Amino acid sequence: MAEIVFCAVSAKHQVQGYGTRIMNQIKEQCKRDNIEGMLTYADNHAVGYFRKQGFKKQVTMKRDRWQGYLKDYEGATLMECIVDPTIDYLSTRQVAEKQREAVVAKVHELEGLQEPSGVGRAVAVPAVRDVLNVGWKPPALECTYRGVQQPVQACLRTLFDVVAGHEDAWPFQQAVSVSEAPDYYNIIKSPVDLSLMRSRLHSQHYVTPEQLLADLYLMCENCRLYNSDTSVYWECATRLEAYVRNRAAELSVVRLSAPEALS
Repeated sequence: MAEIVFCAVSAKHQVQGYGTRIMNQIKEQCKRDNIEGMLTYADNHAVGYFRKQGFKKQVTMKRDRWQGYLKDYEGATLMECIVDPTIDYLSTRQVAEKQREAVVAKVHELEGLQEPSGVGRAVAVPAVRDVLNVGWKPPALECTYRGVQQPVQACLRTLFDVVAGHEDAWPFQQAVSVSEAPDYYNIIKSPVDLSLMRSRLHSQHYVTPEQLLADLYLMCENCRLYNSDTSVYWECATRLEAYVRNRAAELSVVRLSAPEALS
């Protein structure tokens, strides 16, 4: 890990992208040095800046890895940024622009319109009610997880098993007991746990990896919503969610056939 001790841009040069360029250079250096993450104590005026640079208040790094090595500051917030070795941080603006162009082109393709003559042209989105009334069945998908190609249901089971077997998954194995948390279901309106997901996998409730991932993320978010950020449950949820996101990044999905209308 690395600690960002001091990062400042003079007022007359702020909001011009210099801070982002500096931080992206630091991330690239971290990649070269095999540094997995950065921590910083951000004062109240810097939290917004660090959030834009990918830092989060939920620290996923285990406490014994950094405690005692960082100086605590009063009136500051500990924030963490995980450095992704697969990202080229120096080309993020170009990638974002290409993504924007791809989205605009796809919207106009779906609308049956030609490419707009000017950027920012407002176009009405057509109604999809008729399509929904016709009906739809899911396309055939094939997944590749960690380089192994397999049917989507096998891929979902593999992904679920590695998450359920993680060392921070122990609080989520079963539904929360009312006897232990009487007000839990008054606060959490969409409860989900690993046992419920396991039964959904068995019944092939999940059709795509996104559906399984949505439940996993919801499970972690429910935990943080109910528990204090100083509790062991909060820390487990935060670390487990980070693990899920890393495993999801190793997953790719290939569409074998287009969605078909139900007869």
